Amino acid sequence: MQNPKESSQAVSQNNGLTTIDGLADLFRLFPCVTDVIKRKPLLAIGFLLLNIGLVLTYELGPLSWINIEAIVQLVSFFVGVGLLSPAIESTILRLQGRTVNAKGATYGRALFITIAFNLYTAIGLLILVLPGCIFALMSSFTLVSSINDETGILEALKASVQCTADNTGRVLGYLLLPFLLAYGIPLAIDLTFTYTVKNHSQAAHSIQLLDGISFFLVLVASVWLMPLQTKLYLALKK
Repeated sequence: MQNPKESSQAVSQNNGLTTIDGLADLFRLFPCVTDVIKRKPLLAIGFLLLNIGLVLTYELGPLSWINIEAIVQLVSFFVGVGLLSPAIESTILRLQGRTVNAKGATYGRALFITIAFNLYTAIGLLILVLPGCIFALMSSFTLVSSINDETGILEALKASVQCTADNTGRVLGYLLLPFLLAYGIPLAIDLTFTYTVKNHSQAAHSIQLLDGISFFLVLVASVWLMPLQTKLYLALKK
């Protein structure tokens, strides 16, 4: 029979980490994202303008000597990564009232972790869907851990894996629906539209245009979800 004290602790640990809480926090923690815009206005404006430019490149049509779309997407990705660390820092400041040492929040560290995360997840998804999903889940707190705990990349990855392994149910329960909502909607619209009109010769331009919009929405979702990942990590570390 479970000790009443242990039962009370379990309830306390789960308090604020339910599926409903995850969906609510997607909007409750949005001020952390607006903090990023206030702290990094030029970066945020540059990110927006780049993606507007990405959409406009489709009006120019392909050039034989250069792929404008690929260049704009690449630059947009690099700029978007610069918004991730400030989102984590803002969340920690709002939730715990403390600042973190810049040592764990450098742009280079965020860029390396983001690229490695996307690369290994993509490889896992290509081999089999399940390994990619498992790696994405287990390593999802790496950047948050690196910044919050002020540790190196390998230590942060180890902490992320340990935290997720010990709390898999709570991590899935809290993050699954927000992730599906933030990432699933733009991807579902993109895929549905693509498969619907792929046989129409006049639709190629529209498909490319929607791909650009979807790319932008996925990058926005990455920044939007970072405060949720940060709150969850901080709660599970207690």
